[in-house]
Amino acid sequence: MLEWISRQLFCTHRSCPGNVCRRSTLPHATFASLVRVFAVGLLVVSSTMRPSLLQAEALDEAAQRELFESRIRPLLIEHCYECHSAKADKLQASLLLDSREGMLRGGDSGPCVVPGDAASSLLIGALRHETVEMPPRRRLPDEQVADVERWIQQGAWWPASENTTPTAVAAHSGFDWRSRKAAHWAWQPPQPQTVPQVANRQWCRSPI
Repeated sequence: MLEWISRQLFCTHRSCPGNVCRRSTLPHATFASLVRVFAVGLLVVSSTMRPSLLQAEALDEAAQRELFESRIRPLLIEHCYECHSAKADKLQASLLLDSREGMLRGGDSGPCVVPGDAASSLLIGALRHETVEMPPRRRLPDEQVADVERWIQQGAWWPASENTTPTAVAAHSGFDWRSRKAAHWAWQPPQPQTVPQVANRQWCRSPI
């Protein structure tokens, strides 16, 4: 349609001045009307598509919320929060699994979840007992592992209002690296030392 209108409106014949084709079979006013009708049609189509896209996005988010609340959150609470949550008595591996932010930041081994890429997510390897064995007492059923894979592959949806702060790990790990660094001998500046006394001076082979 656009190509046909273009050929009618704009001519490449050298004999037609101003690129307005003298050989066109339709009057110029008709061309202008066709362009206006076509433009209005595009606006109508775009306006009808936008609500459909928004509705699809809302349905998609609703499905992700349902998956998370019915399958993922209960699994994490039952099998992971004992050692990997803000309420854990002793946080293991500096890893928080009670927020999306904690999963993306990860722990001692790095980020455990890669949204959209379940195969590259450390959490999946742990649940399969291929790397570390989590949960340690027994391997989860294949169906539950598949639910977590599907959740990560879909983007690892999590309620935006439930993220923890970046200081959560430091607050629960009980490890303050700054104070440990200040106290460690390797980080102390050199200090003059008193030469020790020896019982037999013949042991000394040099002034040092």
